[in-house]
Amino acid sequence: MISERGVHIHSARNFRGKSRMVFYFLKFMIIATFVLIGVGGFLVYDAVSQPTNTQVVEVIGGAVLLALGVLTLYPQGQLAIRWLKEIRTHSGRGS
Repeated sequence: MISERGVHIHSARNFRGKSRMVFYFLKFMIIATFVLIGVGGFLVYDAVSQPTNTQVVEVIGGAVLLALGVLTLYPQGQLAIRWLKEIRTHSGRGS
């Protein structure tokens, strides 16, 4: 990828800044995934175990949150794999 100045973007940024950004983003995504899966699972479990008038809304809402939580696992895995590969390739260079 090339910027407006004709400099390769990946070579223009230092690795140390990227690793910090990836670490914070990965940490945020892990927390968000656990929250989505936890709240979605709670809503589905609560709606199924104790039937009420709003059971359909709770089941659909819980299923949506649960699905969003599960869908965020794939990009996290890809990001973690890419991050580990970058660490392995740059660990032999000294800094």
